Amino acid sequence: MKRRTLLVAVGASLPLAGCTSDSSPETETSPTTTTTSTPTETPSEPMLVEASLTPEEADQCNASETTVVFSESKIDVIGCVVGRNGCSGLRLASARYDEDDDSTRLVVETVENREEGEECTEALEPLGYRVALTYEYGVPGEIVVVHDDANGRRTVVEATPAGQSN
Repeated sequence: MKRRTLLVAVGASLPLAGCTSDSSPETETSPTTTTTSTPTETPSEPMLVEASLTPEEADQCNASETTVVFSESKIDVIGCVVGRNGCSGLRLASARYDEDDDSTRLVVETVENREEGEECTEALEPLGYRVALTYEYGVPGEIVVVHDDANGRRTVVEATPAGQSN
């Protein structure tokens, strides 16, 4: 019985359903999203992303010769520095790209790896190395290689991609 009363009440209120709203016309709007994207420009200058130094066999190195090899996105430098003694080691002191003059300056140096109380030979020690420089957006127009070793700090080679140097 209660169900019938409920159905009658609901049925009687349906004709009045539209009368309770205001009389202004309804406009339905749905939110819209406009996305505009700005294309990302590719940098015009090379960007140095990785520099690694790997020791090479000392009997293969010539302290007066440094070779530079350019490829599309990489520069390899093969050379030799001279350590002050048998405890000398290699270190990549710096590798920096300068966009103002479109060049990379690479500094390879020797360091003493002597532990406290460790004896080292007192003879000059040749230390061969290979440095791999990896770039995005091309390679620089020039590389300057500097050695800082038992023979002092000096520029050993300046090379360009067109005139690969050694």
